[in-house]
Amino acid sequence: MASPTSSPWLKRCVWITLGLLLGYLVVAVWIFPAVLRSQAERRFSALTGATARIRAVTFHPFAWRLRVSEFSLTDPAGLPLFACSNLVVDAQVSSLWRGEAYAREVLVEAPNLALRRARDGTIPWGQVLERLTSGHASNAPGSTRTGLPAFRVDWLLVRNGAISVDDQSTEVPFQAAFRPVNLSMKGITTRAGEEAAFECQATGDSGETMDWMGRLTVSPPGVTGLWRASRVPVAKPRPYTDEHSTMRPTAGLASWSLPYEFTWRDTGIEARVRGATLGLEGLAVVEKDDGSPFLELARFSVHNASLEWPERRVSVGAVEIEGPRLHARRVPAAAGARAAMNWRQLIDPVTVDEWVAFSAGWQLTLDRFSTDAGQVQFEDRTLDPPVRLEVDGVQARVVQLSNASNAAPATVEAGLRWNGKGEVRVT
Repeated sequence: MASPTSSPWLKRCVWITLGLLLGYLVVAVWIFPAVLRSQAERRFSALTGATARIRAVTFHPFAWRLRVSEFSLTDPAGLPLFACSNLVVDAQVSSLWRGEAYAREVLVEAPNLALRRARDGTIPWGQVLERLTSGHASNAPGSTRTGLPAFRVDWLLVRNGAISVDDQSTEVPFQAAFRPVNLSMKGITTRAGEEAAFECQATGDSGETMDWMGRLTVSPPGVTGLWRASRVPVAKPRPYTDEHSTMRPTAGLASWSLPYEFTWRDTGIEARVRGATLGLEGLAVVEKDDGSPFLELARFSVHNASLEWPERRVSVGAVEIEGPRLHARRVPAAAGARAAMNWRQLIDPVTVDEWVAFSAGWQLTLDRFSTDAGQVQFEDRTLDPPVRLEVDGVQARVVQLSNASNAAPATVEAGLRWNGKGEVRVT
């Protein structure tokens, strides 16, 4: 039987517990979500220079599950930068004593990332990232600080996302979209040296597929993995090729596999690519002015390509071309100008000069080059009547080609036939 003195104490404990519980519920269910929504909108807007909006924030007081509904970020012109239907964070109470924000699971549903470049070349996301990174990076030599608050997420899941690209700076605007985009990342953390495993898949609006997989670290920033793509239309970036060439790709599908390793250090970025492959099938290129055929390729492939930066070394195991067909023409020029071959403007001379200047300090090595069953059709339209010549059976082999000063001379073999009546071979 309870003593008379213990009963009032017990009642007070019960009432105090109920009061604390009620107060916790009021704070967790009503006050905390309202304050978080207001503060998140204000802080995101201040950090990014964009306008952040959140429709609703809810918090489960016992499961510690936070839900942010309909988050959006728009630029000063009112155009969308990012939107998300739901963000669900399964937080853990151990965050209170771990010294870092800890979540067992973070789910991002239907995010939409809008990448845009205005006609004047302005990139809204570039401005946002510049604001986010300014003043946050550590300048101390050897520092591994990221400027981010300490956190750990056991599982980050992005589901049914979308990425849109809109470049208005080209003569013909370039637009593309990837949907759906799905990402799974496990063990992402700001702890120094700890890796997170990730997988990402995306499907483009032209039927191409891409996937990334690998491991990344936040501190120091780095990523290692594999990027694969298949059935990418070569003609898709036509607005960019039109700016630098008089030729236009009209058909062809590209695929590649790119093992990569990137590390960001105080001295700059370090990049490694080893064992990359590239394949191209059914390429067709025409002259932009009148649509005349210029080049067809049955297959083009690159094997075992490697790159090292900042060492500036590139090596390629093999380049193979199957069934090439080139249509070369010499056409009359405007008054006062010399007649020119159509292939001379394949790439804009300014662009060629830029490439040559950039690659001057690179060491380039090609182990083997080969082409089979090639055809060349030549037509000189400056003469009346036009002169035509056709050669076929074009074959070429090049072994051990390098621009290194101490490299041995490359071995070259070539052969062709003209009109089926003659044959030439060069070694």
